Amino acid sequence: MNEFPKQLLKTSEFELSTFPVGYHGWQELDLANQVKVPIALACGRNPGPLLFVSASVHGDEFEGIVAIQEFFRELDTDSLKGTFIGLPIANPYAFEGQTRESSLPVDGLNLARQFPGNVNGSPTQCLAASLYGLVTRLLGSDDLFVDFHSGGTRYEYLTMVGYHPTGDVVEEKSRNLARAFGVTTLWEIPPSPNSTATFNGAVARAGIPTIGTEVRGRGGLLACDVAPLTRGLKRLLVASGMMEGKIDDVYYGAPTVTEPINCSESGILKSNAEIGERVKEGSELAQIVNTKGELLERITTSSAGIVWAMRRFGSIRSGEMAYLIGVAAR
Repeated sequence: MNEFPKQLLKTSEFELSTFPVGYHGWQELDLANQVKVPIALACGRNPGPLLFVSASVHGDEFEGIVAIQEFFRELDTDSLKGTFIGLPIANPYAFEGQTRESSLPVDGLNLARQFPGNVNGSPTQCLAASLYGLVTRLLGSDDLFVDFHSGGTRYEYLTMVGYHPTGDVVEEKSRNLARAFGVTTLWEIPPSPNSTATFNGAVARAGIPTIGTEVRGRGGLLACDVAPLTRGLKRLLVASGMMEGKIDDVYYGAPTVTEPINCSESGILKSNAEIGERVKEGSELAQIVNTKGELLERITTSSAGIVWAMRRFGSIRSGEMAYLIGVAAR
């Protein structure tokens, strides 16, 4: 049922009851400061939970955008119980600028460090407040929020699915849904000022079951990196009772936490390590040198673990992450 007229939906006025049962189509969402983005909406024939999926919080991450497009194209509302909403461009400022952060003329801020936002703040802070308000108004403890990410243009990540240790029943729901997603690398996202200010971190702490994902990145858009996301969404529909079916068991070890390794110096990053490599405590992962090749800093590990993410862009600034090490949860 796609004949329902296209509307400009304001986040503060968006109501699912506006749309008829069986609706499947694209609408336009008006976010903060009159920023308009496409939104995919599918209303099942039978009642059930709401699955809300966002992508492109960072403007140089493309795999989640295409996963939402492909998943939505094949979604059958006749067999759907509940509602699906896909927001492929969560940060139009960064997407238009082809950058991780909102473009410098806007305010240069990283949207994934601004939640729950500020309605009286800069454009990116207003955008965070608008997105957070929409999701927390529409979703409750029986629903599910999914936030797609990737390594973007400057990093490479292992394919992983994560949840936040909120210490409540929501954490258990989120962890079970993360396991159902079907990606074997299970990430318990450590609480930090950065992780709690992400879209998924803030929503999880609002009492909504939430998972986040990472895939390769490196500025690419490979079909093999989109596939785990579309497959994972299908598995979530079954696991949450939104669609009939059976999902195969996937082996998981214990959830893994991560330790970021940030650099102190700015310069050229010369890596000795590779993604997925197992490293020992004290291993030298890289050197930072200046433009004359003089050594400025050695990057070493403080714990044994596996390289879960690494910077692929050849230069780095002081304070930026060089590696992310997956270590056993203590």
